[in-house]
Amino acid sequence: MVSWAQVAPLARRARRPAAAFLAAGGAGLALLQRDDAPVEDLSLLSQEALLDMSAPFDAARFESLATEARRAALFYPADDATTAEAWHAAHDGGGAVRFADASPLACFVYTAPPALFGAARQVVVIKGTSTADDVLTNLECSLSDLGGTGWVVHGGFAKVAAGVLEALRPVLDLDGGAELELVGHSLGGAVATLIGLALAAEGSPPASVVAFGCPRVGYAATPAGRALADALPLTRVNTLDDPVPSLPPAFLATTLGGAAPFGHVRDEQLVLCGGTYAFLGSETAAQAARAPARDGCADALVYATEGSFANAAYLRPHSMPVYIAELAGLAAAASRDADAARASDVFLDVVFT
Repeated sequence: MVSWAQVAPLARRARRPAAAFLAAGGAGLALLQRDDAPVEDLSLLSQEALLDMSAPFDAARFESLATEARRAALFYPADDATTAEAWHAAHDGGGAVRFADASPLACFVYTAPPALFGAARQVVVIKGTSTADDVLTNLECSLSDLGGTGWVVHGGFAKVAAGVLEALRPVLDLDGGAELELVGHSLGGAVATLIGLALAAEGSPPASVVAFGCPRVGYAATPAGRALADALPLTRVNTLDDPVPSLPPAFLATTLGGAAPFGHVRDEQLVLCGGTYAFLGSETAAQAARAPARDGCADALVYATEGSFANAAYLRPHSMPVYIAELAGLAAAASRDADAARASDVFLDVVFT
């Protein structure tokens, strides 16, 4: 049996008295709860399921992810270069914002002041589903080779990713030494992920890829493709009840003649739930944690039409304001915890010296 103190790095500041997360392991399920009593034996959980209980999600990391979520939210309710420029001037001390011309999916490139990241960096931010054409992209569930990557992917995502990358090339400084970060929400997260794979295959891997509420994109068709994905510096962030990461239905790829089900480039993900978080290394664990599990054809139609009023409540956990609030809350809580720990250390130093 283990105490809460031992699982604290996995789940923080749980607001649910009964259960924070269900995580699936090799031998069954374990219930993680926050109280002073022992919790279920964590030996039920495979190492793969928990991956890394000491993952460095501290206040700075949460605040960084919250900032990227705010960048992604700049597209809503409308694409506005002036708004994006004003936001970056106020929050990041300036830098240049340029929207990519003729891109099939709205995106902009933010060239940050070197002092912001400690090095030259360009941040590409890609919008999620918002137009009728985007809906058609979501529904285009054919299979397509993502050239040179060893991946077979969702045909609609592949087509849009190729168009976005072509539109971005004149703006990006791929050979000038600037670090590249790719950020996207929903469809934009899928496109950012595929562009990251494509650039890595070309020998120009991004420094970071951050995907919020990203749908499944495809599967590795070769060992080289799997190795390419494992090396991609991808951070997937999902709210617990967001249905989109469970779509399109996994079985659809094999139904279409694929050699494997639809899946994510990386299973590792940061899962957010009402002030609590877990960093899971298994998609099985994430699926078990979702209640109810979401993996059906009906969900596919809801996802494809995610902007409609009828689906607003169902898709609220997929919205950027929810992601921003979750991450900002975790950043504040982690900062308070760090301050309390420092104060405790000072107290102990005074008492014992």
